[in-house]
Amino acid sequence: EQGPELLKNRNNALPLKKEDKILVIANGFTQANLDGIKEFSDILSERGYDVTFREYLLTCYQDEINAIIDGYDKIIIVLNHPMPVIETNYSSTTWASHLVDKSRKIILNFSNPFLAEDFYPDEPCVVNTNVYLTKESANAVIDKLLGKAEFTGKAHITMKYIR
Repeated sequence: EQGPELLKNRNNALPLKKEDKILVIANGFTQANLDGIKEFSDILSERGYDVTFREYLLTCYQDEINAIIDGYDKIIIVLNHPMPVIETNYSSTTWASHLVDKSRKIILNFSNPFLAEDFYPDEPCVVNTNVYLTKESANAVIDKLLGKAEFTGKAHITMKYIR
């Protein structure tokens, strides 16, 4: 079945709780991709959650990352791009996100499903959405992140390293 697949939730970051203060960090390659992630963040906020949106992380210094994430209960890193390794402000999030505290981190992948395995195999909470980021898919994924619907999706590929 297509749709969001919860690959791992080892840090029990999901479901999100109403009292969680959430930082959504975009990892998108184009302005259109960033706009989609911003809309995802806005929808979560409209549902009554305390959400801050950040376009990207431009630092790879641990103390600067800690200062950015300080005060947030959950940090959702949203992947929405074809390939993140090109040197841009947007791609810096790919590398800097590895410095974000794993106990609070959720990798939410609206991109190629292999990105989660290739770049985030050791992350404790990973969701492959298996859909393009649209307003409709954002609402469906948010229902699952909140525990209002089950993760029933299964990718059409096998994840060799991420489990």
